[in-house]
Amino acid sequence: MSGDIDEMEGNGDVEGLIKALRDYDFDSCGAAKALGRLGDKRAIEPLVRGLGCNYECVQASCARDLGAIGDKSALRALEDVAQSENNAGGVRSEARIAIKQIKLSLTLDEGENDDTRIY
Repeated sequence: MSGDIDEMEGNGDVEGLIKALRDYDFDSCGAAKALGRLGDKRAIEPLVRGLGCNYECVQASCARDLGAIGDKSALRALEDVAQSENNAGGVRSEARIAIKQIKLSLTLDEGENDDTRIY
């Protein structure tokens, strides 16, 4: 099905990728990565749900790709994952990296609103 994932990503089929993510199988990792690359905000909630999946690969991909999308609405869920001893170290690490990415993105976005021209 990875060919299908590539095709869905190429077509911008966010809904199809979300459906593939929800299967929580091998292709879910690819679907999460594709959603992160597309950066569509509709993927945030399904990726957050994917953080609770039983597969470490899917959890780590979801965390990584939430960071790639960079929306602050994912921060709470990522913070919970990063602090939970129930999650594997790699998943917690990906969650911490995603948190840093989102916070950096927010800081940069705020800087765009500053008038930093020199006279």
